[in-house]
Amino acid sequence: MSCVNDSTAVTAVSPSLPAGELELATAFSAALKIDHRVIATGEMRVEGYLASSRSRCYFCKARLLDEVLALVSTERRSLIVAGTNADDVRDRNRPGIAAAAERGCACRSPTLA
Repeated sequence: MSCVNDSTAVTAVSPSLPAGELELATAFSAALKIDHRVIATGEMRVEGYLASSRSRCYFCKARLLDEVLALVSTERRSLIVAGTNADDVRDRNRPGIAAAAERGCACRSPTLA
């Protein structure tokens, strides 16, 4: 079985998702013929996110990963591929990367390869 056909794309939906992004993600998944799940992350209910401090990304990524990790465990998936890029790694203040590390997340970022 090919990796693509055995993949599940996940799009987090919340008021912070820019207009049109869900439609693009849905079309992209359909073009690749992979399953696409839409999850509500609810970061607008998280006090740390609403405080809009420099660590806001931490709370957003933490909520996202908690939901994705729950999906991964029920779907028996073994790998999460994330969109971390080289600029993210060079920046010393990347709270979202810290949120993933705290969860022991085995995220792979193909853009860093």
